[in-house]
Amino acid sequence: MQKKQLSLLEVFALSIAMVAPTGAMAFNTAGAANMAGINVPLAFILGGIGVIFTGISFVELGRRIPGEGSAYAYNRRALGEKGGFVSGWALILTYITFTTSSAAIVGNFLNVFLGHFGIHGPIPLYIIVALVLSDWLSHQGIEFSTALP
Repeated sequence: MQKKQLSLLEVFALSIAMVAPTGAMAFNTAGAANMAGINVPLAFILGGIGVIFTGISFVELGRRIPGEGSAYAYNRRALGEKGGFVSGWALILTYITFTTSSAAIVGNFLNVFLGHFGIHGPIPLYIIVALVLSDWLSHQGIEFSTALP
């Protein structure tokens, strides 16, 4: 039986995927501590409960409302056509905002990292590179992201 080996790019991608949850917690806790102070654990517990209820709601709605559409289809059924329309666009704006803010964070990290080596470039360039790289990765197909030994 032949052993499957990962390429250098696959090892790099797997490393980033393993570190990503830690990075998310690092960003979340600093902002939360600034706002909630010593109540950060309680805030995360309450937030987690909210996420659990949201997940349960999506599972139940998915069982009862056939077809695709996610939040738009569910909210259209519950709130009417206008409510579904507004929530659908709000979700699209959330995706856009999340993508650009994540790219901005990556650009800032890259600027700090390269600054340690005496390389100082414009942060907007790093943000564009992060967006282009994430777009390229998103079009590589599931095989690329699921390559495991």
